[in-house]
Amino acid sequence: EFMHASPGPRLAGLIPFSFILVIGLAGVALFQWDRMRQLAVSSTLALLLAYIGAGLDGNMPADYNLQLDDAFKGQIVKGCPAPESIQTASVQSFSYAKDYGGRWYWHEVHDWTQFHQMYDNTLDILLTPKGYINTLTIKGPSPDSAPLSWDKSPLLNGIRYSWQGSTSDKKSVSMESGFGVSFPNYIVDVSPNAQELVQFQCIEVGGVRMYEGIDFMSRSHEMSEAQLDAMHARVAKQLNPYGASSEQMHRIQRSTTGSSASKTTTNNEWQKLWKALQIDHYLDQSLKD
Repeated sequence: EFMHASPGPRLAGLIPFSFILVIGLAGVALFQWDRMRQLAVSSTLALLLAYIGAGLDGNMPADYNLQLDDAFKGQIVKGCPAPESIQTASVQSFSYAKDYGGRWYWHEVHDWTQFHQMYDNTLDILLTPKGYINTLTIKGPSPDSAPLSWDKSPLLNGIRYSWQGSTSDKKSVSMESGFGVSFPNYIVDVSPNAQELVQFQCIEVGGVRMYEGIDFMSRSHEMSEAQLDAMHARVAKQLNPYGASSEQMHRIQRSTTGSSASKTTTNNEWQKLWKALQIDHYLDQSLKD
């Protein structure tokens, strides 16, 4: 943001000369004065440790609660839950073959692998004879979080990556594999028309919960606050101990008709640079047919 806010002419239409000058002067100062260099290093390290520490304590300014075996209402919630302990009665009518495939829109997530500036997340699910293939598309940073630089990002048109899921006789529970790990995915709640879905992933190592993921998904591109509040209410008892409270879920921004994101000009100089470097090729890690 600082770079794109810098005034004056730009090098190759990309980087302001004023920004280059400021960075150059800062580099000279750090190189010349040991005290300033030590202060910069120690301040950066202190901020990093404070950010990680806040996440481990479940406090701001961290994006997510990174606690292992969280404390909830004064009690430690250890490990991963049994599926039946967190699933609502609605999953009894759920069918992977009938209800799961196709495009879903992420609207709220609790997932420390996802940065909070993302927007327009979609999850495309391709059913296979043994299960399914997930392909997640995310864009970032969002126009709200980075109003000056979002349309210059290499992620403007999205990054895509895939992982696989295998289904079994156990209803509404699958085993997913990707990113070098395998983990269970529980369908926790399904709306009566199967247009809204809550799912939960969990990884436990040595009795300690290392990761939990919670996805509030819909077939609709947009959801109202009332609709999301209703989803929260349906799973609060089951999932709030694992991070499903509104304070621990990230609301994903949607680009809508008339918004700045829907009027994007993708032919600016930055997007030409990313295209020339074939960045879009490297960002597409989806499984090809």
